Amino acid sequence: MKEMSKVKAYIKKSLASILSEKNILTNLHYSLLSNLNFSFQDKEYLYLVLDYLPGGDLRYYINRKIIFNENQIKFIISNLLLSLKYIHNNSILHRDIKPENLVFDDKGYIHLTDFGISKKLKKGKNIYDKSGTPGYISPEVLLNKPQTFSSDFFSVGVICYELLLHKKPFKGKNKKELAEKILYRDIRLTKKDIPDNYSVMMGDFINKLLKRNHRERLGDKGIKFIMDHPWLEEVQWDIIEAKLVTNDSIPFTPSIGDNFDNNLANKKEEIDMEHYEEYLKKINDSGYFKSFYFNYYTIKNNNVREKTSISHKFTTTTEGIKSTQSEGENDLNNSIDKINRNISFYKSNSHNISNFDNISEIKKVNTCSQSNFEKKFKFNIKAINNPNTTIHKNKIYEKQELNKFNKINLFNNFNFQDENFNEEEINSKDDINFNVS
Repeated sequence: MKEMSKVKAYIKKSLASILSEKNILTNLHYSLLSNLNFSFQDKEYLYLVLDYLPGGDLRYYINRKIIFNENQIKFIISNLLLSLKYIHNNSILHRDIKPENLVFDDKGYIHLTDFGISKKLKKGKNIYDKSGTPGYISPEVLLNKPQTFSSDFFSVGVICYELLLHKKPFKGKNKKELAEKILYRDIRLTKKDIPDNYSVMMGDFINKLLKRNHRERLGDKGIKFIMDHPWLEEVQWDIIEAKLVTNDSIPFTPSIGDNFDNNLANKKEEIDMEHYEEYLKKINDSGYFKSFYFNYYTIKNNNVREKTSISHKFTTTTEGIKSTQSEGENDLNNSIDKINRNISFYKSNSHNISNFDNISEIKKVNTCSQSNFEKKFKFNIKAINNPNTTIHKNKIYEKQELNKFNKINLFNNFNFQDENFNEEEINSKDDINFNVS
């Protein structure tokens, strides 16, 4: 939970930034972001309740001299690029890509967070203001030139350089000297600059992201050109996006628990207490934050820009699943029945698939088109043979255990379509594994 003092924000002139972050997050929801679940306020504070990410941020591990191998760096950068692809498709420029804003979940996926200085790009309106973290901002920001999505990609190059060589590409004794290095230093890694056990293609990837002229920068014509770079050619983007990488295939496992700096966590800024009540009254009387309240789980599905979200609230019972909202209830129950009928099909035809440990994952879809619906299933044969088994969101659940789950957790971020079952198409698909080595 992100707690923000109204008075402190007023003194620092960041009230608009806080409201902007809340408004941006209200319209975003993605598997590799730190998503907003609730926002609310009391007399003195504003609160953002975000996804729980217990793995710590990337800066924590860099500061502790953790050496990431190439496979781990590639996975981190792949996660970040998918997040940027999503927010850029929603016309959002992040503007503060840095290790502190890349946070691990408990599995090892990287989530992008902190949209405090992000901006929505609007047609015919350019962004010029100098915002960002020294050392990670692009040359066009320093030169007060229009900022584009390519500005975020420059920051990706800085992070990749830092992970490879364990130092930042641009250093200075002060902000002015640092800015001069960003504006005038040309990054050109050669084969001799690349440490052993790292590929030359990684150096080429960094060089092209750190081009000072954004028109020459990799990704200026679209993030697809970054994702198609030879260094990332083996990355299975859809598998990462859907978080279907098996635990033993995720390159880096974060530490859970002791993964933050107590000195930073306990640091408190001074507040002008002499005028505290005056400022607080002024803020609350203005009504500036009257629309600050937000509850993701009560908004309609079409108000969340995530193709596979179901935002209805649900309740569970040991006998079955009942929706607390009437809208979409029939489609959802029909989908569940369909999946359970498919389980029955597998039980009755288990002799035909006994040689398979897994069948490919159910593919997320959001259209009713037969051509877009890829019927892929992956479940454990022993679990299927259990008469008390129900399947949902690529997992096996015992019916008697359903009461342990809130239905939001079972159905959020997934959308079944009631299409005809095609055994041949499913059996023709190979199992999918993540491998970027």
